[in-house]
Amino acid sequence: MGPGENAPGVSVIVISKDRHELLLKSITALRELRYPADSYEIVVVEEGDGPLPIDGVHYVFLPRRNLGLGYARNMGLDAAKGEIIAFTDDDTRVDPDWLSELAAPFADPAVNGVAGLTRAQESGLIGETEEILGVPGGGIARLLSTSGELVETRSLSACNCAYRGAVARGIRFKEDSYGRIGGEDWYMAEMVCSRGKCVFTPRAVVYHKPRADLFRLVHTFYRREACAHLAAREYYHRSRTQYFTDKGFGLVTGRILSAAVIAALAGPLWLPPLFVLYYFAVLWKKRRLFPLVRHKPAFFLVPLTNLAVQAGILKAELEILFTGGTKAERILRKF
Repeated sequence: MGPGENAPGVSVIVISKDRHELLLKSITALRELRYPADSYEIVVVEEGDGPLPIDGVHYVFLPRRNLGLGYARNMGLDAAKGEIIAFTDDDTRVDPDWLSELAAPFADPAVNGVAGLTRAQESGLIGETEEILGVPGGGIARLLSTSGELVETRSLSACNCAYRGAVARGIRFKEDSYGRIGGEDWYMAEMVCSRGKCVFTPRAVVYHKPRADLFRLVHTFYRREACAHLAAREYYHRSRTQYFTDKGFGLVTGRILSAAVIAALAGPLWLPPLFVLYYFAVLWKKRRLFPLVRHKPAFFLVPLTNLAVQAGILKAELEILFTGGTKAERILRKF
């Protein structure tokens, strides 16, 4: 579908909190989309201490109550007029053809949802390793696995996806659902995919602002993993045991045992060879992605970034295992 050929009406929803300057940069890119101007609107839902309206944008202000992303999505869906609802984040930069490519698969009436390709913005080598690892939204591994074609998926990230409005508006979130990072986009994807076909298109590209800091990655993935459990518990009533069953006891046990073995053997003799073995194992596993990496030295930092990601996930898993996630819930409700 070309940008002027039977373009469906789309509402692009952006949710923001305490990142107004980043939000303005994201809106600038959205205004430059190669899509008929009268066929899409930008809906901003911003929580804060006072409204900061943006010209040419349907602006929805939420007084600071920390009710969570799910509640903010409710407000965005209530304000949106489009037959298709697209989502992106307040720290992304969309490709000019993003919306045209994201909307095109909806020409098939069986399609309820579309996910696009998420890449990292230019931000240094550590930042680029995130897209090699596949965060967020699958990264460049999805590009390789699809060979540039449209494929069915059940994995849609709210930084780059769209849903048929009639389906999306039927999904409502509870208030007070875990603050800034809530797992609600995972739930929305699950619900939409259960009601029809969802697809991934590598041609709808969004550039996401990476963390570019190993310590921030640990904290980010701790929160993400904890929220995945909390969201599954709230929306699907999955117990702690079911959480680990869904993930696979082997995967979790392997991660915990690996950490325990490394801690036990840590020392001048054992730690270096263990690290070298791990380092080259990670590079070998990711070797097929090397041709897609923009700055080749970033590829050789992937094992370090992966350690940070796994440490964050392990921290959340141990907390869920021993406390059921109650500590994480107290922390996350502060955001």
